[in-house]
Amino acid sequence: MISFRQLMSEVEKNLGFLSTILFMFFLPYLIGKAYTVSILSVILIWAILAISYDLLLGQAGILSFGHAAPFGVAAYVTAILLLAGFPFLISMIIAILAAGAINLFMGIPVRRVKGVYYAILTLAIAETIRISVDNFARYAGTSVSLIPGYPRFIFSEAFLYFCIMISFILLVLVIYAMYDKIKKRARRDLFFYLSLSPYFIILILSIIGIIKMMSGNRLVIITINFYYLSLITFALSYYLAKIIVRSPMGSVWRAIRDNPIRAETIGYDTYKYSLYALFVSGAFAGIAGSLFALTTVVSPDSVLSATVTLLVLLSVILGGISTLIGPVIGTFIVQYLRYSLSTIPILSYLSMAILGIIYIVVVIVFPYGIMGTWYLKAIGLRRKIRRKLIMILSSR
Repeated sequence: MISFRQLMSEVEKNLGFLSTILFMFFLPYLIGKAYTVSILSVILIWAILAISYDLLLGQAGILSFGHAAPFGVAAYVTAILLLAGFPFLISMIIAILAAGAINLFMGIPVRRVKGVYYAILTLAIAETIRISVDNFARYAGTSVSLIPGYPRFIFSEAFLYFCIMISFILLVLVIYAMYDKIKKRARRDLFFYLSLSPYFIILILSIIGIIKMMSGNRLVIITINFYYLSLITFALSYYLAKIIVRSPMGSVWRAIRDNPIRAETIGYDTYKYSLYALFVSGAFAGIAGSLFALTTVVSPDSVLSATVTLLVLLSVILGGISTLIGPVIGTFIVQYLRYSLSTIPILSYLSMAILGIIYIVVVIVFPYGIMGTWYLKAIGLRRKIRRKLIMILSSR
């Protein structure tokens, strides 16, 4: 049983992440538009898919062009089971295992085929799965497209109140963690309070969101409930991925990524750990695919096409490979631009070309991705800002 002190210690370690999640709980009430909230729900699902790809490419160093396969298989399994009358949770668990298994199957040749050659092989397998699904449906005389719809609890007010209760508990934990952090600090100078300013801003915005929620600014229950489902799943997925990255297995993945020969020399079975990475990555992609099945018509073009892999690869590189938070930021940029451009008739056909141009510019400006470059330059930048602030304050 975890003690209160251990809980607060964990909250303080992840204060930035938990504050962001707290803000996102009340963000729909600050926005007030159902369509924008629906887009945010889908972006959170894509962010889970980006995390799964970062575990594979960023941590284990395995390049795959067939990441749409576990995502699409999970979407199809979830849709089929929901239409058959299975509960969503059971459907999701089976879909996650199926996605992990398909990625594991795709990883069997990884012992002999590596690098770009393996990536092309995964693309061929993913395309084979997509064409097979399409051909099987035509041969069987059934529709290749499935519409599972939302599970029952998405229509329930009980689920909404449950999510609001979680948000208030999170609010109390964040406030207490901030108070504890200030209390423990011996020297409370200007720089210390400046470092806390983002948390204070988030608290103020969250309180404004609570006021708007209490004042009757309510969204359609289906929209807000699915948003909360996506947000909670994203938060748990990110936290679990963080634990895996910091675990001994995550360290072995990075050792294999950096120098596979050395990792094998000191006794690690690189093939076995590569398969572990493929299964775990596939399982996370399965989480995303299972949720995505609820938002769209599940068809080979929507969940199994190479465009899915291309978009997630673009998000990961844009945000910063192996940073975990970078792919999430990259996903928000790519998907927001994608949905924004699709609403403009003139630019809708050029959306991928525009994303490509933005990608080239960002890679030139941020060669290691947005967060990767920030981690490299942040220490020096902080020192420069601190030095300038000291000079300004001392001159006064």
